[in-house]
Amino acid sequence: MTKCVVFDLDDTLYEFTPCHASALGRVREAVRKSGLCPDVAKWEEAHANAFRWQFANHRRDSSCHNRGIRFQRAFEELGLPVGMAADLEALYWNSMLERMVPAPGALALLARLKAAGLRIGVGTNMTAHWQLRKLVKLGIDKYVDFAVTSEEAGAEKPAPEFFAMVVEKAGVPASQCTFLGDNAEHDARGARAAGMRGVWLQPDPEKRAARPDVESVASLSDFRP
Repeated sequence: MTKCVVFDLDDTLYEFTPCHASALGRVREAVRKSGLCPDVAKWEEAHANAFRWQFANHRRDSSCHNRGIRFQRAFEELGLPVGMAADLEALYWNSMLERMVPAPGALALLARLKAAGLRIGVGTNMTAHWQLRKLVKLGIDKYVDFAVTSEEAGAEKPAPEFFAMVVEKAGVPASQCTFLGDNAEHDARGARAAGMRGVWLQPDPEKRAARPDVESVASLSDFRP
């Protein structure tokens, strides 16, 4: 019997990609207007190089998501002052927050689970500061009993340490926890390896059919604890 349901956040409880694209657009425009790098193509190349460096060197560490470091390294590659990196990080995340809305069915599902007396958690990669602000912006913080970020756990999903902290905070055995997320490997299979029920949120029926080894649902509205 499920007594606790834990959700991934990005691309599960809201749609990350359009928010990310919009935020990066505002960052590019801010760099252009600053006069530091009028050639936006050079900025984009340096930013892409910084992104690759982060994920090559900090793949299991939440610092791979730190936009301040990413922007800092881009400025360094271009031989420009790094002081603007902190302002760009705030611009990026605040732009993300402005555009974010709950995924279809998210609030209704959380309300239903809370009314049923289940514990509700959020288990997410990235850093705690901005992930917690996302919960508030989406209006879902009032439903959430606990959160685990990869920054707090010291490891990115699907690391066992991450899911061990999820189970610890859930306060019930792993066998009574369900983890739902948009990544088959990081969320569903990572949770299952930790003894939890792992469910993959995947709207594409062909992708679901291609992974019969992973329990899946097409939408939040289809999920049953």
